[in-house]
Amino acid sequence: MKQVRHWSNRKAWTEEEDAVLREHYGVRPLSQFKHLLPGRTPDAIQLYATRRLGLRSDRRAMSALTDHRWYARNDAFFSEIRPLASYWAGFIAADGCVGSPIGGISIHLAAKDRAHLERLNADLEFSRPLRTEIPKSRGGPQCNFTVCSSQMIDDLWRNYAIGPRKSLTFTAPRHLDFENALAFIIGYIDGDGCIRHRQGEGNWRNYVALKILGTQDLLNWIADVFRTIMPDSKAEARPRPTRYHIWTYEVAGRRAEYILGQLAMIDVPKMPRKWNMMHQLDCSEYRR
Repeated sequence: MKQVRHWSNRKAWTEEEDAVLREHYGVRPLSQFKHLLPGRTPDAIQLYATRRLGLRSDRRAMSALTDHRWYARNDAFFSEIRPLASYWAGFIAADGCVGSPIGGISIHLAAKDRAHLERLNADLEFSRPLRTEIPKSRGGPQCNFTVCSSQMIDDLWRNYAIGPRKSLTFTAPRHLDFENALAFIIGYIDGDGCIRHRQGEGNWRNYVALKILGTQDLLNWIADVFRTIMPDSKAEARPRPTRYHIWTYEVAGRRAEYILGQLAMIDVPKMPRKWNMMHQLDCSEYRR
């Protein structure tokens, strides 16, 4: 009978290996540990992680990873900085979850915005169908997008500084050229921005306001980009803090119309329910 060696009889585990397991076990599939822990077999890793370190895998995460193994996708989509990639990077920076808990990228939107996530699926050449579910908390049906790709995560960090736990720490991608900066901002507005259009008469006719939520650093950068498009003739608009440690930045009136008119001409996807109002305005004066 073949004798199986116990994990405790094998080569001693190091503190560095313990740290790798605590960070990645249960979030990444075991097949990826051949690069993280060379010389360790999947069986040895699983036994040591569960019995010695007391780690447990996230079944939901591992299920998602297994599901994605059979679907085609373009892992190199974010490897090159271009307007389409910059748009979706901005949208993920605002509305996405990157890195954890599933070792991938996930986005949850109201079911009414399903068409927008279908466009993301198409641009990523991702063959996995979207899922619709009703959350246990308050709210209506949600459409869920999830892709597990270590290359996409690495490229989002390298090109756009997007990583885990970004809500309170995200810093602006100031290295982007002007066109990619505008594409990124459009995507961010679609995720964490609000465009209000109020029709009236006189001085209030077609009054427009744009409000964006984010970190102080990101909103300061967006304000600088907007001043490049059109300087603020009145008191300089600055981001303001809220009581939830999130900052807010707002432009309104003719300046908001002009800025939105310039953004509307950038050829990237836009969430229809936020940008359809631009068709009600005369944008001819915005063209340079």
